[in-house]
Amino acid sequence: MTESSTIITPSTQEIAPARPKGKGLVLGFFTLSQDGPSGWVAGYLLTNVQGRPLEFRLTSPVQPTKVQQILYGPTLDSYLVGELMGKNLIEKASFPADIVLTDLPLGLEVRRHSDVPLLLLGDSGRPIDLGARKGFSIHPEFVQDEIVIQQLVEGAGQRVDLSEPFTRIREAILETRRMGMGNRSVA
Repeated sequence: MTESSTIITPSTQEIAPARPKGKGLVLGFFTLSQDGPSGWVAGYLLTNVQGRPLEFRLTSPVQPTKVQQILYGPTLDSYLVGELMGKNLIEKASFPADIVLTDLPLGLEVRRHSDVPLLLLGDSGRPIDLGARKGFSIHPEFVQDEIVIQQLVEGAGQRVDLSEPFTRIREAILETRRMGMGNRSVA
């Protein structure tokens, strides 16, 4: 991963090498996975421009109670995804991403709780022009992200696969749950 060895810390559920020297562009990938009746697990993967992992974090399963569902009402999902899981995963990372990507429309809620520009793989937000790359959008309240994201994605070139890391995150979540490492939360 980097010149230093990888540290695996089950208590914080992270795989994190020391901060890379001259890391270049850092991409953050945020997604959710349904963990059966236990609830939702959020995963956050930081990669370099070549797609190599720099850090991985995940939450313990989050399953709201009936009382929480009643009290939060229609704001529950945005609270869980944006503030409870997304914000905390991003803030607890060893270093910031230059851009965060998500593959879930509800993932746009993370942008309300982070200073990092956020790009959605999908057209559920405000469409953004990324040249040959189609089907991307941003949070409609953060139109200023468009120019920053266009520059970052253009600078990364076509060599960056912006969708493949989400498969790795989901597989890593399944594997950590299988290994029993998912007993504590970073969120």
